[in-house]
Amino acid sequence: MTKRVDRPHKKRGRALKLPPANAAQRIEALVAKGLTKLGVARSLGTSADTFRRWLKEGPALQEAFDLGNDKVEFEMFNVLYRAAKK
Repeated sequence: MTKRVDRPHKKRGRALKLPPANAAQRIEALVAKGLTKLGVARSLGTSADTFRRWLKEGPALQEAFDLGNDKVEFEMFNVLYRAAKK
């Protein structure tokens, strides 16, 4: 049997990147402009994977993303409705 080595554990990599302080407002505004998840992630200076993790772990951020999407859908509906009425 191998001897037990008594030494401190190594760190497991770099610390997780956290969203900026005003992330919810920025996410909602960026999505409302029509940006995708990748576009929003790049605008916030992070990767798409990190942005997806933020949405998964932060219900407020996911809600802001959904609100931005709702604004885009409402705008598209209004444009199509007005075009159909002409």
